[in-house]
Amino acid sequence: LKQYCELDTLAMVVIWNYWQTRFVKNLM
Repeated sequence: LKQYCELDTLAMVVIWNYWQTRFVKNLM
């Protein structure tokens, strides 16, 4: 169960970074 939680958090961080980079690139 702990591994799934860690994977879920990691996935959220990756997705968040992806959208953040996309948003910044759109502004430029």
